[in-house]
Amino acid sequence: MRFRNIVVYCGMKQTQEPIKMLEIPTIESSKKSKNEDSFESNYHKYEDQCAVCGKGIKSVKYEINTIYGGEMYLANDHENYNDAWRMAVGSECQKKIPVEYLIKK
Repeated sequence: MRFRNIVVYCGMKQTQEPIKMLEIPTIESSKKSKNEDSFESNYHKYEDQCAVCGKGIKSVKYEINTIYGGEMYLANDHENYNDAWRMAVGSECQKKIPVEYLIKK
């Protein structure tokens, strides 16, 4: 896992503390593509899609805060991004994510 500290500008305000960003773990691209295709064909059966593996999730129990398309930030950071984008994570894939990044629904 790769951590990255960045300084973020929100409107005219610059944050004082660097934000810990972490890459979202992924699986092999061919497997993820297959899972995504299956989800798209059966989207009506699922509540959402897992950000890690692309599989459909029937009942979302975990989410992550995301920004910049492939990175997540700490679950308790409500000031800097105001929950810019939340993505669902399946119950198996949530084990790959540090607990401080998970939002339990």
